[in-house]
Amino acid sequence: MKGFAILVAVLTTPMAVWADGTFDLGEVEVTACGSFSVPLTTSDPGTSLGFDFEIAYDSNTAMATGAQLPSFTSDCFFAVNTLPPGSITVSLACPTVRSGAGTLIDLIFDPVANGVSSVDFTSCVVNESPCTAATSGEIDVTCFPTPTPTITATPTQTPTVTPTPEIACTCQGDANKNGFVNFADFGSVQANFGA
Repeated sequence: MKGFAILVAVLTTPMAVWADGTFDLGEVEVTACGSFSVPLTTSDPGTSLGFDFEIAYDSNTAMATGAQLPSFTSDCFFAVNTLPPGSITVSLACPTVRSGAGTLIDLIFDPVANGVSSVDFTSCVVNESPCTAATSGEIDVTCFPTPTPTITATPTQTPTVTPTPEIACTCQGDANKNGFVNFADFGSVQANFGA
């Protein structure tokens, strides 16, 4: 009889009505390199205690490193998996129903390179039911310097002919003093000294 009373109590206890929610990923422009966050917000969280999201992004532009809870969900518990690169899995469990608009969780990224990456929901589940609406976000990284080719005029060297310095010949037999001992010297020697 005791088991029957518990079953009746469970069946007659009013149950909460669960509603699907609407969720958005923010658009972020990263102009200063360093960690930044992409907010996962809701305009209508439904009457939910649990949220599960799978998110895809381009890991060539930014790399997910974790998450943090803002004040809207500061009493909730969460788990985040940022592996493999390019995907994020977030599970959020709250002790009380969220109501109104707010940021559920801030996804933390580090910039990798200049570029644009969409941040897309690949799965959005609220209390084990699909979300009513999930809107993608975007990351626009522009913090890395863009190399600009600079044309620098550099002087080109023009070959110059450097004359070989004349060396005064001290050669024996250079009778005509032209710096060489040759047949002309033979003629001078003959003329001056005889054959």
